[in-house]
Amino acid sequence: MRDTVILPEEEILSALGRRWSTMLVHLIRSHFPHQIPENVEVLDIKTGAGFMAGLMGKYGYQVTGVDRSEDDLALASEKTSHYRHRITLWKMKVEDMFFPDESFDVIISRDLAGKELDMSVAFEEWKRVLKPGGIVLSFEADMNLSQSVADQAVGKDFFCEIDFGMERFFNYKPGRQPYFQHPVCLIRSIKK
Repeated sequence: MRDTVILPEEEILSALGRRWSTMLVHLIRSHFPHQIPENVEVLDIKTGAGFMAGLMGKYGYQVTGVDRSEDDLALASEKTSHYRHRITLWKMKVEDMFFPDESFDVIISRDLAGKELDMSVAFEEWKRVLKPGGIVLSFEADMNLSQSVADQAVGKDFFCEIDFGMERFFNYKPGRQPYFQHPVCLIRSIKK
């Protein structure tokens, strides 16, 4: 049996891709209503295969994706090749990045809590590279870990709110396979 290869454009235009992009674009535009996407610098933490970076690149955002896995970065480079002029990928630890202070308007992370990552150290580093008034959009499927991440964000001089209602973006429809086993939680942290 052959593996199915999903091209980046197909993945991004899929139903799941449309839901993620609708949500992300809405959240970013609501926070930066007067900025055009080309002027919003986005950091995609642990970019993996580049799904989130590809979504943001498609909508015109300048994206920097970081990951410590060379294999994931190679896959991300392949999958985001359509938007290469908007996406830069770097191999590095998200707890110790070489970017200058206050480099990014938005930091996006997905399902990071509990993964070989000291979230307290990570938030300290994210605070350093985030511009004043910038936002961290962290999506976690595990509600207990979500609360832990939010508590650590508040301790790092962030205003933080948790939206446990994110399932409205991923609502289950009868007769269709749900996209997630658990509701998705958004942790929105705004640097003071």
